Amino acid sequence: MSWRTTAPGGPPAAAAPALASAAGRDYLATRGQFFVCCTADPDAPELNTDPRVQALAIRKVKKRLAGNLLSDLILLVIYSLRIFGSPVLTLLELGTWFGLAGLACLLWLYGHSLASVCHLRRLQKQLAGGRPLDHQKDWHPARRRLFMRAGAWAAAVLWCVLLFSGWQEARLNRNRTPLAGYSGTLPFATLAQLRPDQSPAGWQADPLAGMLDDANQVNWYSDLLAAQVMEYSELARVSWADGQQLSAHLEVQYYELRSPALAAFLVQDIVRYDRRTGYKVQPLALEGIKADDCIAYTDVFPTIVLRQGCRVVRYQLAQFTESDALPLEQWAAAAAAALQQ
Repeated sequence: MSWRTTAPGGPPAAAAPALASAAGRDYLATRGQFFVCCTADPDAPELNTDPRVQALAIRKVKKRLAGNLLSDLILLVIYSLRIFGSPVLTLLELGTWFGLAGLACLLWLYGHSLASVCHLRRLQKQLAGGRPLDHQKDWHPARRRLFMRAGAWAAAVLWCVLLFSGWQEARLNRNRTPLAGYSGTLPFATLAQLRPDQSPAGWQADPLAGMLDDANQVNWYSDLLAAQVMEYSELARVSWADGQQLSAHLEVQYYELRSPALAAFLVQDIVRYDRRTGYKVQPLALEGIKADDCIAYTDVFPTIVLRQGCRVVRYQLAQFTESDALPLEQWAAAAAAALQQ
């Protein structure tokens, strides 16, 4: 039975409830394009029993689900490109468990949409062929699947809330500390250590540091893939015993991976990510650098990626004093030497 509504999403026309009542059923509510009726009489006749009419109704639902399937596919492709474009780096930035949970949610959303479209397509073909639905099937498995779907949807919504509310970012940044208050040992070279042949004579925060939220701060956390991840930012003016002075901004990302193979993969991830984000990565050959891997490029800001065993470090140095600027080969060798210790 096809009912005409008095308004989109509103109750059916007046004659329709009367017809349902004549068939022993009472109108309850409107659900989208469908109208819900109920009866306490197990022998009451079924409404809309023509399979071909039911097939037309299913066709409308299938079109809507096909649209959802396309949007889920777009989200899956975007996230997968980010994950698989530089998987180790992305998982370390998001947190491995959190990143994998997001991928699992997207895979479930797409799989659920695809399964729903395929299921409705089979039902539509069955009804269009004149074969009615089996109303005697056990409904308990369908109820269990409904609860599972509700749980998966709740998990996906929770993941999005944690991501877009900044909760996960705040969790990873919970140890962020100003350099002046950090008492630990840094496993990489700082600005003052980029000239290991000279003792540092002075250090002063650059006046521009107050304009950058993360300037002169260090953050650290551990992850499933890395025993330690550190993010370091130093914007300062340093001087050495021989009178040389340098005003510069040094950014360091340090990773202590669980295995050398993961570390080697991360080096390539970092280079791929820099290339995708606008760097014209043209690796430079540096002489005398003692490291398992050394990749350097000067586009945008001079950048060096080093690996020693399980440890990977990415340096980016912007120097603001041209007369006393440190040559790339010099500070790269100092960075590699610090990684050896």
